[in-house]
Amino acid sequence: MKSPMQLIEEIIRAKMALHLRLVAHRNDGEMDIGGKSIDDLIAEVDAGIPSYERMLVFFKNKVAAELMESVEADGASEHPRKDVMHRRAAR
Repeated sequence: MKSPMQLIEEIIRAKMALHLRLVAHRNDGEMDIGGKSIDDLIAEVDAGIPSYERMLVFFKNKVAAELMESVEADGASEHPRKDVMHRRAAR
């Protein structure tokens, strides 16, 4: 099963590929696809990309925060005197 980050990355790649295909059709002289303007289709595809990028950043930040918390917890349990030394240095 894919993680949320992997799914979002796939969606972003698919939207970018669709954008490039639509631009190629427009460059070939086509003005519409299925009765809809290619420029309108490109705008629709592009409008959704930033929201997926924000979701991807959110999930990456969440994973990074969890990783940092676990590293800090492991570090504190491995070096109990380290915390005491930091408290003494802060005085």
